[in-house]
Amino acid sequence: MRKKMIITASILVSLILVIGAFQGVYAAEKKIKIRIPQCVCDETDSTVRFVLGSLNGVKSVDSNPVNQSATVVFDDTKTNFEQIRDALRKRNVTVLGKPDYLN
Repeated sequence: MRKKMIITASILVSLILVIGAFQGVYAAEKKIKIRIPQCVCDETDSTVRFVLGSLNGVKSVDSNPVNQSATVVFDDTKTNFEQIRDALRKRNVTVLGKPDYLN
């Protein structure tokens, strides 16, 4: 009986360690392009860079006032498009439509 409990406990511990080791495997770095129609001035450009740069999970932001867009690279286990859009909306920056996924 004691031997079965030790074996069962060992299997459970091994399983937990394996699951923990592969936890980050499903995480992916996403790269999206979003349309920001008012991103034509330095003020909005700075706001977009500041807001998204301070959002947890966002790795880089490249706003392009000429194309009225921003390219955002983020960790999808920490944030997503909806959180990115909502963070910008709170600062009165409009995001049009759905993002274009670049990877």
